Formats: sequence, C-alpha cells, structure tokens
Amino acid sequence: MYSYFPSCNFTRIYPQTSLRIKTFLRSRGVLVLGCCRVTHGQLSDPASPAFDTTPLTICQSCNLIVSERSGRDPVSLFEYLDSLTDVTWPSYHGEKMVLIDPYRSLQNENERKAVRSLLKKMEVDYTEAAPADFDGRFLYRPVAAGNLKLAPKAFSPYLDKVDPLSDDRYAAAMKAFMTEERFPTKRVVSYSNTAVPALKDYLPQGHTGVHVAELLFPED
Repeated sequence: MYSYFPSCNFTRIYPQTSLRIKTFLRSRGVLVLGCCRVTHGQLSDPASPAFDTTPLTICQSCNLIVSERSGRDPVSLFEYLDSLTDVTWPSYHGEKMVLIDPYRSLQNENERKAVRSLLKKMEVDYTEAAPADFDGRFLYRPVAAGNLKLAPKAFSPYLDKVDPLSDDRYAAAMKAFMTEERFPTKRVVSYSNTAVPALKDYLPQGHTGVHVAELLFPED
C-alpha cells in the first residue's frame, strides 16, 4: 500500500492539479496524507493507517525529508503512475516540447526514466535540453532552515551548491539562461516546484513552462 505526500508548495502553485491527483490516487486505494513535515511520522506509527506503507512524493524536498525522517525510500509519484497498466493518459498528439530535469532529480534515475516514459505514453515529442544545473530559485537562495533542521544529512550537501542572489540578479540569471536557442519549443516541461515557475516567469515571450503533472492531469 502507498501513502502520498501531496506537497504544500505543489498544492499552492497548482491547486486544481493537486486536487485531481489526490482524487485519482484515492480511487486507487492510495492513502493521502498532509504536509510531510507534520505527517512523516505516521509511516512509523503502528497506530496510523500509514504505518509500513510505501511513501509517494511529487516534491524533491518532500522526498529528502521523508527519506531521512522515516528511514524509508520514497517512490516518485511518476514512478507509480508509470507502473499503472490500466490507465490511458492524455495524448498531446506529437507536440514538440523540450524537457529539462531539475537539479535535485539528476541523481534519481528511476524518476527520470519514469518521466520520460510517461511523456512517450502521452505522445509528447520531447527533446532533452543541454545538461545544466537548473532548479529555478532553489539553487539561488539559502537552503531553508526548516529543511536543514528536519533532514540535515539530506540537505547539507546543498549548502556548498547554492549561490544566493538578490531578486534582480536572479531574474537576470534566469533570463540569460532561458534563450530561444536552448528552449525553441512553445512549451518546456520539467517537474520541480522551483524549476517550472522559473520557466513560466522567464522564458521568452511565446514560450511557457509546464509541469509533467499538469500534462498528466489536465482540466476536463
């Protein structure tokens, strides 16, 4: 059995998509929990329905927190969705998109493979962006103190990676990165809570970012 951590940030950014995901997962018998910071303990509480279940995450930070705090290996939501053989995903009829992996997922080979498999199932004609350390604001602000407190082993490696920038310098860096040459397609797809908003905010006019989950669970 699975327990899903829906991500507070994902739910804030994509409230309707998050609602559709939770409704879908409940229909498959998945237990939907709340904020990972508050509910991760249910995985190890014998009195909780989530006890001894496999955690599902859609957020890279949730993944790190749940892993360290519970001692369990979370499964990416996209891995779970890709494993379903009785679901027909929406078709995008060969639409060309550029895919860029968020930095925090570069070492998560299972998630990366699942994302690519799902894009193929949705008939997205994707090309991969040139390798780059990209994760929107995450790499340009201090590591959140709350994350370091909850999961110091998981987040400490990022302390030497992040390069905090002012809002103006961050905007300039994103605009310089997001060129027509790097991202020629109308839609650019990624899958973190900081990567996709950066794409939406700073891609050239006529281009926009889209979260893999938005493609999987569009409005009716």
